Amino acid sequence: MAEDPLREVIDSVRTTLQAELEAQLSAVAERQEQAVREARRQAEAEADARWSALLEKRKAEGQQQLQAALAAARADVEQRVAAEVTKVRIDADRQLAEETRRLRADLERSTHGSVPVLDAFRQIDAAATVSTGLNAIASAAAAAAPRAALFIADGSELAEWDGGRPQGMAGASSATGEPGPALVVQALEAATTVRDIQAVAVPLLLEARPVGVLYGHAVNGEGSAEPWAEALELIARHGATHLGYLTAVRTAQARDWISRAPGPASSAGQEEAVQSARRYARLLVSEIRLYNEAAVREARGPGELQQRLGPEIDRARRLYEERVPATVPDRARHFHQELVQTLAGGDATRLG
Repeated sequence: MAEDPLREVIDSVRTTLQAELEAQLSAVAERQEQAVREARRQAEAEADARWSALLEKRKAEGQQQLQAALAAARADVEQRVAAEVTKVRIDADRQLAEETRRLRADLERSTHGSVPVLDAFRQIDAAATVSTGLNAIASAAAAAAPRAALFIADGSELAEWDGGRPQGMAGASSATGEPGPALVVQALEAATTVRDIQAVAVPLLLEARPVGVLYGHAVNGEGSAEPWAEALELIARHGATHLGYLTAVRTAQARDWISRAPGPASSAGQEEAVQSARRYARLLVSEIRLYNEAAVREARGPGELQQRLGPEIDRARRLYEERVPATVPDRARHFHQELVQTLAGGDATRLG
């Protein structure tokens, strides 16, 4: 019986020691697991840092390569466009010079009023815009003929040019007298000079298309057109040549604007590209209005501008879309806004 208390003490000690051992083993295992987790976290963080640094390096290298490629492509485009613009200007200058020499040679062979017509040529050559060119042609004709008027073609109709304010065909009758309107219409439709004894009507041709008619008439229906008719023809031909030159130069300038606009990578580049697109849209729409003033003035109802000038608007839109990159923000909206403001006077309903 004496062994039972001793066994109980031994068992108790054993149980206590076993519990303490298990507790210590559990604590050691927990610390080891925590150490493993910490080591893994540190290893993952170091790996992420290394990969992030490597990724940023590759990204920077890729951006540098992309920027270099874009710069090279832009330089190539600018070089090609500059060459094209230069060629257009050289061709226009050459054509103008050749036409001027030819007209002046014709004039020197003529026996009528060479000094006034040469002065008229100088005045026309000094015009830097289409409007001032038309003014110069009208002024030169007024100096050469007893009665003169310049008409701008508006489809199959004509509007008298009065310093930038087309007045309509009715104004021609009071200024020039009959049978002026009939001759003017004949010259426009036939695209060739039409004469009678006392009057002459000469079309202004751009690429074989009549854009206007220069008309002269004797005073009060008396006298002959013979002394000044040839001078009026020379003024019309030279004036049309100069208008074609101005149009070519403006087109070349617009191409230059578009080609030099920075790419849309930055906000500044986007803004410059937008401004270039707006300038080109303004140029195209202004020319529609210039040569179709009567139609613009009369088209007041909803959709009438589109009905009257649909082909001209579509042609201008095609030219705009060919030259303005699709990457320009709101490309179509800029052209439409210019149509509304310049052509429709702010009333979008007139476009339909």
